[in-house]
Amino acid sequence: TDGTSFPKKERIMRHVRESEAMKSWTRLAKSVDDPQGECVIAMVGKYCNQGDAYLSVVKALTHAAIATRQQLRIEWIDASELITNNDPFETKAQTQKRESAWERIKNSDGVVVPGGFGSRGIEGKIAAIQYARENKVPCLGICLGMQCAVIEYARNVLNKPHAHSAEFVEGLEEDHNDIVVFMPEGDRERMGG
Repeated sequence: TDGTSFPKKERIMRHVRESEAMKSWTRLAKSVDDPQGECVIAMVGKYCNQGDAYLSVVKALTHAAIATRQQLRIEWIDASELITNNDPFETKAQTQKRESAWERIKNSDGVVVPGGFGSRGIEGKIAAIQYARENKVPCLGICLGMQCAVIEYARNVLNKPHAHSAEFVEGLEEDHNDIVVFMPEGDRERMGG
């Protein structure tokens, strides 16, 4: 060799290192290793203790955080812990749990209310959405979470205090309180994905 040419392997490696694909990958890896800040999302759901129940939502949030050079931290909030139901026998531990859940929501940068089945936790989800709307906190309702957002808006902005989803409450006043209709192909007895 004349000293100016590289062996074939080094030429290939240099080509790979200098390619736009590798530069793009390096920037992506750097955004994961060296984020510019932290983004805290309150995930207000009903299956928070079931490992991968919201896995696709978590993966989407993770990718959004990477794309915006943020370190994602999810605060898992059980929606049913947000409401007292005016229980005169609420224990001090239950009160502290509720207050802690609200504090974590208030310290979050955004709220995500994912899907679910059945009526458990609905009022807690609605309360979290109301807090987000009134305090201009970014909020995303997915599936059941969007139903809750529609109910919250109808109750608190459109002044329909009895608004609800016909999926959960039968006998709602038609075209007034049945803000979310029950689809005829639905089944109240068989829930799940």
